[in-house]
Amino acid sequence: MDKNAPIGVFDSGVGGLTVAREIMRQMPAENIVYFGDTARVPYGSKTPETIVRYTRQILRFLEGKQVKAAVVACNTASALGLPAILAEREAAQACVCADGAEEGKGQAGEACVCEDGRQDGVKTQIPHYLDASFPLLGVLEPGAKVAAAATQRGRIGVIATEATVCSGSYEAAIRRFLPEAKVVSQPGPLLVPLVEEGMLSDPVTEEMVRRYTEGFRAAGVDTLILGCTHYPLLRRVFRRIMGEDVTLVNPAYETAIALKEELASRGLLREAGALGEVPGNAFRSRTAKTAGAPPGGAWAAEMNPAHEFYVSDGAERFVRFAREILPVPVESASVVRIEEY
Repeated sequence: MDKNAPIGVFDSGVGGLTVAREIMRQMPAENIVYFGDTARVPYGSKTPETIVRYTRQILRFLEGKQVKAAVVACNTASALGLPAILAEREAAQACVCADGAEEGKGQAGEACVCEDGRQDGVKTQIPHYLDASFPLLGVLEPGAKVAAAATQRGRIGVIATEATVCSGSYEAAIRRFLPEAKVVSQPGPLLVPLVEEGMLSDPVTEEMVRRYTEGFRAAGVDTLILGCTHYPLLRRVFRRIMGEDVTLVNPAYETAIALKEELASRGLLREAGALGEVPGNAFRSRTAKTAGAPPGGAWAAEMNPAHEFYVSDGAERFVRFAREILPVPVESASVVRIEEY
């Protein structure tokens, strides 16, 4: 796999830009292909079957962009879509032997050894994202791991979309790291639309955050997971309401760290100064050093990364929002008919 290939990142809308931003900060040399499913946001009110279909469509699109890794930068898709994809991946590792038994193991398109020792099975070609060697990460597990390590009293709050809360995925993930944890979950269904509307500092948004966090304050949680990638954009609001004594966990940051470790372990980290060209890219992001850049490091001007942005609707609006969030220039976004994938 080419280490200079881009990283794919997708979300239901603009929330995943918080993950893209952290990837840019942690790995400033990397190329990113971002897809925001702005025509179908929010995911939190959709059925699990619909979310799985959306996840599969977007991964197919990213495969066409020849990405070397993909980040499901949406908590709802991480909770409901990603497990289904990983189950498909596990099933896809088997290959059909001459007698029809799916008992062999091997790489796609290569001969594989059947149970009786004959190398007469051939594994059919599968989508890149179903190959076990392809890094595919969600945002849920990294956030749960950090929250379990950060809590002092074992009382952890999770604010997320309705679909994520109903799935129980965060609670299960937290208890894998801290079995005795007391987890309090609360959906915040109106927060994603408010963020998508750009109402980050609006009194209505602050009032909704206050209402949604009443249960956390009553339960005395000392750690709160911002369990939707839109929510870190409201971090200051959450901080004012929850107070300085509550640790706010931003899964976007933790996911970027996990991705960096995964790419490093596979020898896929891109070297600074390599030519930044995403397949089909219309521009190369170039900028001077930016506030928030890693100490002693530099941003796109020296790293030469190239970034590409796609949406399913409202490209101009997305670009305006992205310019406020990302530490690199965003010149354009292209509209994709994602239902065709």
